[in-house]
Parts: sequence; structure tokens; C-alpha cells
Amino acid sequence: MFFETPQKLITNNTVEDFELLFWKHLTTLNKLDEKDWPRHIPKNPSEHEWEYCFHGEQYFMYCATPKHEKRKSRYFPYMMIAITPRWVLQEFNENKRYAEKIKNQKSSKGKNKRI
Repeated sequence: MFFETPQKLITNNTVEDFELLFWKHLTTLNKLDEKDWPRHIPKNPSEHEWEYCFHGEQYFMYCATPKHEKRKSRYFPYMMIAITPRWVLQEFNENKRYAEKIKNQKSSKGKNKRI
């Protein structure tokens, strides 16, 4: 999901402000869910086994913002939330050779870059 991100929002907010906005979007989305939260997934995001769930499915939620200047892997010129179903990541990791190849792609400078 790409969000319109006015320059005023970028200038006047911090990474932490964008994080609050991210959680606000997840909370709002959760209110639309008609299924109960899966029993095996903690409801508290502070717990290490927590994952976002919707309609009984588990998702990896990734947020990037224009304020992530130090952590380049989280930088994007607009606020963006990427949603990956857990099963996609599981299938990716099951193909060990392919997963390792992708994770160890060489950067443009020729150094191994772990993603």
C-alpha cells in the first residue's frame, strides 16, 4: 500500500510518528476483520511470536517511510506498507538454494549483501 505523503508530513514528523501511523492503520484494519484472532498467535505485538493476522491468516507487515534515513532498508520516498502472507515466506525458505542465493546477492560494489 502506498500512501500519499505530503512534504509537510515528512518535514514535521519523526520515524516514531510514522510508526504510530503504521500501528493506527493496522488497528483500523483489524476492526474490519470478521474472524477471531488465531489462538496460537499472541495478541500482544511485544511478544516475539506475534504476527499480524487478518481473516485467520498470518502476515508479515513491513513499513517504509521517507524518515528512515539511517536504516536504508526501511527508506522509501513515501509511506509504504508491504504485506506478505506467512505462507509465501515459508515456501521461499523451503527452497534453501534459491533462498540463500537471493539473500546473498552481490551489491553493485561486489560485496556480499545480506538482505
